[in-house]
Amino acid sequence: MDCNPNFAQTALTHGMSEGTYSSLTGRHSLRKTYGRNLGNTPVIAVDVGGTVEDTWPAKRSWFATKGFDIGQIPIGRREIVKRVGGNEDLYKDMVSDVYSDAKIASHHLTDGCSEALRHLAMRFRVILLTSRPTDQYLITLEWLGSLGIGGLIDDLVCVGPSRRKLDWCRAINASIVVDDDMRHLEAVKLEEKIRAIHFGRGADPTAAMGSGVLSACTWPDVVTLVGGLMPTAERAKSLGVQL
Repeated sequence: MDCNPNFAQTALTHGMSEGTYSSLTGRHSLRKTYGRNLGNTPVIAVDVGGTVEDTWPAKRSWFATKGFDIGQIPIGRREIVKRVGGNEDLYKDMVSDVYSDAKIASHHLTDGCSEALRHLAMRFRVILLTSRPTDQYLITLEWLGSLGIGGLIDDLVCVGPSRRKLDWCRAINASIVVDDDMRHLEAVKLEEKIRAIHFGRGADPTAAMGSGVLSACTWPDVVTLVGGLMPTAERAKSLGVQL
């Protein structure tokens, strides 16, 4: 099998042989871009929880049982921690529950996500990039398939909580990264080739002014921003120059 350079690395990341990884991604209907001539097809890396996966109702409900109202509009981790009195341990307890295998299987897509991914998949290799541990790879893959969007995704990568997503994106030469957690984006600089989009209804358009981070409150906003970014990025990549 003629794999792309990232396929074997991804299989290794998840502790699988390439054969096992191939059979799993095939069974769950990912697009499987390995084995195809991708040329200079750009890569867009998209976060899962809070970006593709609508976790806000579950988070809000969980914190309500602890006596906190974190509000109707989704906000990032730092803002949530502030609203619960700076209690990082409480946030971690929430993550363990809301992102358990059973809970993941019950979550829905964020509004507009399916349509946006369908649009992006026509121009990009779409890679879902999550900080979940590798042992949640299968449940996340099954969840994608159950909602009918597996065929829009080229790969799913669980980098785990200890590796920075941005380092992974730089290593595979991603053009754009989309995430609802500013912690994963704020290190992007204007002079870099990669561009970052902070996603969420509670996203602050002024939070990252002067950096390489843009803000999108909805998935249609993401598509619009990408449309504005990619003519330049695609041309630069084809010429082998950095923006």
